[in-house]
Amino acid sequence: EKTPGVGVRYVYPKSGADAAGIKEGDRILHVQLNPKAPPAPAGNRAALATVLAQLPPDAEVTVGVKRKEGDKLESLKVKLGTVPDFVPPKLAAPK
Repeated sequence: EKTPGVGVRYVYPKSGADAAGIKEGDRILHVQLNPKAPPAPAGNRAALATVLAQLPPDAEVTVGVKRKEGDKLESLKVKLGTVPDFVPPKLAAPK
């Protein structure tokens, strides 16, 4: 059975995700764009990217996260930012 959501492989230091407490190994299950809208499921990376691409930097969203440690579900407020244009060494494709 495939686990729903998108696994977090890296968190940029001092990013909105870092400030919200998202950690490597967590799974993002959904994103709520505003309190009056239903959450948008994060079925895969492409679906999550499509949802987030609709929003400007500095937008605040609520993210449903399943923690790696303890399998706990949490709702975290995240302030979006711009994605740095460098790839962290640990995520770079092998040469």
